[in-house]
Amino acid sequence: MVSTPSSMWPSLPPEILEEIAMRLESRTDILHLRAVCTAWRASIPLPSKNPHNLSFSIASNNWPISGHFLVRERTVYCIQPLKKISSFFTNNSNNWLVNIEERDFGKVRATAPFSLCKIIPNWDKFSMIGGLSKKVINLLDYKVREVGKSYYLLFNLDFFKNVVVGRCNNEDGFWVMFIHFGKLRFWKMGDEKWTQVDDGSGQSNYVHIALHNGTIYAVDYTGLTIAVDPLSLEVTQVASHPYLGFHKYLVNSLGDLFLIDKVEDSFGGGEPCLKVYKLDEKRGEWIPVNSLGDQVILLMGSGCCCSVSAKDFGGLRRNCVYFGDHYFRDVQNDFPRWPVGFFDLEYNVVQPLKSVDIKIFLPKPAWLS
Repeated sequence: MVSTPSSMWPSLPPEILEEIAMRLESRTDILHLRAVCTAWRASIPLPSKNPHNLSFSIASNNWPISGHFLVRERTVYCIQPLKKISSFFTNNSNNWLVNIEERDFGKVRATAPFSLCKIIPNWDKFSMIGGLSKKVINLLDYKVREVGKSYYLLFNLDFFKNVVVGRCNNEDGFWVMFIHFGKLRFWKMGDEKWTQVDDGSGQSNYVHIALHNGTIYAVDYTGLTIAVDPLSLEVTQVASHPYLGFHKYLVNSLGDLFLIDKVEDSFGGGEPCLKVYKLDEKRGEWIPVNSLGDQVILLMGSGCCCSVSAKDFGGLRRNCVYFGDHYFRDVQNDFPRWPVGFFDLEYNVVQPLKSVDIKIFLPKPAWLS
């Protein structure tokens, strides 16, 4: 293949650049593409913000909720400076995870990635696309990667965190599913009312939902797991397992669906215990897992649960599950009152974060002034 001089790249026709941009899955990837040079930035339109941040009116049906709802999107980013800051930051150890929610008028809300941690102060004018703000992430100076997305639902005065959003067959439409008092509620573009998903039992109390391979999966507190087709709302029972803890989380990892079962001390204040399972849909079972390989599972609250590679995200321990729990506020560690720890599958132990672990989760790293 004949090599192309680097000077020719800025002269690529706009229609080719637009075709490339259309094939990128995330808004961040499009921003990266625009940041290559001035010519590309002029040719590639600025990607639209979250299309779900719109208000929709819902009529009353057989359950007492009606009015307007708003779907909000949050994105967890991994930010890493491309230039060496100091001898303290080497290789990938200067990765930093931050939860960003774009608000109105160009403002964003920045929070630590785990739900028990606080909002990052004075970041109301933070920007990742340039501008005059003092707090700007220039994509030419930093490597910015999307780690995971989550959604929450504002409905009148209510706030729902465990929300799944997907696209309808037509690209402009979307659907929403969330858990309300243990039941699954569904709405798609054009519907005038919410629909309660009928699982055939009427007794289930669902605690977590996730989108996996285009299908919605929901698990109740007993471990009963169902799959829901978002087009037909057809329900299929896929697995069940003995009841352990009340807190259950569904996580996608390398094409498989995992279940994290969190068991807490019934008297409160004791060390939590985690069990990890992988779905075997053919057998209809959750299979116990004692190794994730190089993968790391992040339970960042009920809304955002994801899996990443420890090789790609320096600062994370392989074969571990990171999660927030008030238990870690009281144990002796390098960062007292920091409510995040991890479960090591290899040694089957729960540990608080140490100084070597904490940098990636800091509210704001020292190298970001």
